Amino acid sequence: AHFLERAARGTLSAVLLIGELSERLEREVRAAGDPPYTLVSCETLERAVQEAARLAHSGEMVLLSPASSSFDQFESFEARGVRFALCVNALI
Repeated sequence: AHFLERAARGTLSAVLLIGELSERLEREVRAAGDPPYTLVSCETLERAVQEAARLAHSGEMVLLSPASSSFDQFESFEARGVRFALCVNALI
């Protein structure tokens, strides 16, 4: 997975999982060995944004980088992006 390459370079500090595939993704990542980053199952995008705000240090970037579709929670990628922006703006 692409995020594993970033973790190996030291440019990834956390992966926050949401949605119906989060348990599967977590199992697959853990099966590869202990990840060199924080791995958190958050269930919802709102909780993931809150957790990202808690984990991020000043100057770090938080990126919404879907690993799969999220039709269990959103009708489209556009709707997911809008919700992400609303969640981030709610932190300010």
